[in-house]
Amino acid sequence: MQVLFGSGKEFLKRPNQPIPVQVPASGNDKRFVSPFLKHAEEIFSAARQPGAENCEMAILVSAEGAIHVLPASGWELESLRIDRGARAAYRITRQGGSVRLEARSAGESCLFEAQKPAPAWRAGLPDFPQYRLQ
Repeated sequence: MQVLFGSGKEFLKRPNQPIPVQVPASGNDKRFVSPFLKHAEEIFSAARQPGAENCEMAILVSAEGAIHVLPASGWELESLRIDRGARAAYRITRQGGSVRLEARSAGESCLFEAQKPAPAWRAGLPDFPQYRLQ
């Protein structure tokens, strides 16, 4: 590990100094991300791919690692996870270009959302007319 701004003892002696921060020597913090959050990120990335239609579905992962995909409407995600005995549950909701992923396990939960981007139609219009009157 690399320590920035000196050691913690120096900070205690001089309270007006910057707070010491430790960063991994490799600079890679991905190794601290749990498999649950990594899977949520991967599912969210796939759900954001263009061309997919509106949907609401759940992905359940059993204790043995089996994956089940089913419609999620009418269920709270935690209730669905417990009812089916799943280790982890992920709900994907796509509507009008927006994507939402809710994920739950026994000890973790997270929520990812991406709103539909604003229309960029104005950017495609030139500042001058493309026709000529005679």
